[in-house]
Amino acid sequence: MADKDKKPPERKHAALSRHNPQCLNAKFERRLIVIAQGLQFQNKDHERKAQGLEKRDPKFAARIRADMVPHCLAKKKLVDRPPTDHGNGHFTAEYTNCNQHVKYRIEVVTKKDLFKKYLQDPKAHVVYEGHARWGRGPCFGDNTGPGEQWERGYRPTKDDGLFRMGFQFIGVPVLDIIHYKYLTSAAEATANVKGKRRLLLNPAGASRKSLKTYTLKELVEAQKRLQEWMEQGCQSASYKAWKAKHPTADWRFSFGGLSHVSDSKPDDLYKYIRNRQPSNPSAKFWGYEKRIQLNVKFKNQKTGKVRYYVHKTSQGKVATCPMPYILLYANWNGTDVTPMDIGATDLKCRVFCHFGCSTERRNWRILQFTPTIKKWKQEKGPQFAYFTTDTAYADKTRYWLINMLKYNKRSDGMYLKRCLKYTIVQTNRKLRNGPDKRKYQVCRRI
Repeated sequence: MADKDKKPPERKHAALSRHNPQCLNAKFERRLIVIAQGLQFQNKDHERKAQGLEKRDPKFAARIRADMVPHCLAKKKLVDRPPTDHGNGHFTAEYTNCNQHVKYRIEVVTKKDLFKKYLQDPKAHVVYEGHARWGRGPCFGDNTGPGEQWERGYRPTKDDGLFRMGFQFIGVPVLDIIHYKYLTSAAEATANVKGKRRLLLNPAGASRKSLKTYTLKELVEAQKRLQEWMEQGCQSASYKAWKAKHPTADWRFSFGGLSHVSDSKPDDLYKYIRNRQPSNPSAKFWGYEKRIQLNVKFKNQKTGKVRYYVHKTSQGKVATCPMPYILLYANWNGTDVTPMDIGATDLKCRVFCHFGCSTERRNWRILQFTPTIKKWKQEKGPQFAYFTTDTAYADKTRYWLINMLKYNKRSDGMYLKRCLKYTIVQTNRKLRNGPDKRKYQVCRRI
């Protein structure tokens, strides 16, 4: 009797493969997962990083290559055959999970027009990994250097630049514009940026009370003061002592490293504001300031843990300095890159994951209240959208994909929701327990 009461052990995902006879007669759902890699997040960027580490740390370089998508799936034995490289950053892989009753096809793309194509595919699960561009939207391109690909793009209606899905006005650091060297349009003092319309001003940026009007000269002078303050911090005794103790340490701040400052000229702001009036130097634009602190970032090469040393004044207080922001025209519909915006997209994909930085604060309201999403919710079957709550890293897509593929229960048809729930729980657990103990989380909204 005791033997009869025993339950058979639950089969793991690896126990059933496409070669198992049990798979031959089963009906499988065909599921397409599209990984859209944005600017600086492409596989070739990871390969370039690995090549730079080849001589200094060959093991770390090999790990970078093994962690690329979809190559990481082969490492976990989650592919039926080795991934295929089609060139131009396009990779494909296939995997059959008999426990889920699903045949997966994973595609990696890097072009903006392909990203929009799959957003309109009812069978696709679309995952974007890349920069959020301060909430303006996903950003695509091959050239990681300065240029128009960081804003409108050289081919705005085709394959590079922003895919806009932001609020009408979005605050961006002056340093972002002069470092990446792109043309943009700023909000003039006559623009109604303090209205009460729902999708007018990004709440992740400035409050309406903190907004002020500045001339371009005032913004340039504020940026000069910021860069002088950073340079003085590099000459401080505390930094030199820390640098002597930890040679790999480097100054960091809320926007990036000091490399962003060394090649940035504040006076360049004049030539990158497209709608400025040279004949009227006193013309004002909306902006605001945020205080930032300068930190020393140090990564222990043995443990992989990242530590920060906060720079303090001689009185023992945390040293801070205001960083100037300028309000730019952004929007999600009828933009300068139409039809490459969310308003001109017939959204039909089953799942959409926006894995940029802090997209839960910057983009989910756009996807919640726009007519595009109201129509999307009425499509056949439940639709799912996922966002992030903090700074995004390249490994979150890998965690998401691996956890989805290794789920060992049915996920076809109406069972998809519980598979996604498992995926998000395991992904967040992996991020929390990683070497950096990240606060970054993936959350579901809509």
